[in-house]
Amino acid sequence: MSKFKETLNSIKGKLLPASIGVGSVMALAVPTFAADGDPVTLSSIVTSSMITGVFDQVYGILPVLLPAVIGFIALRKGWSFLKGEIYSA
Repeated sequence: MSKFKETLNSIKGKLLPASIGVGSVMALAVPTFAADGDPVTLSSIVTSSMITGVFDQVYGILPVLLPAVIGFIALRKGWSFLKGEIYSA
């Protein structure tokens, strides 16, 4: 195995647990190579408990995020309405 491949695999091994996120779900079928050269897919690394943990965090933030987003949209629409009324007066 070349020196470049060994370095790449050592970096992947260190970064993979921290870099698994929502964007990497698309890459689950892309084969990567272990240190011994055997192809390994991310679907064998990512477990359902990892995905469940992500979804639990998303569901946990919804009660805070949803009212904030609705309030922001309401303030924007209210401000736009007031500006329109003042401009047309």
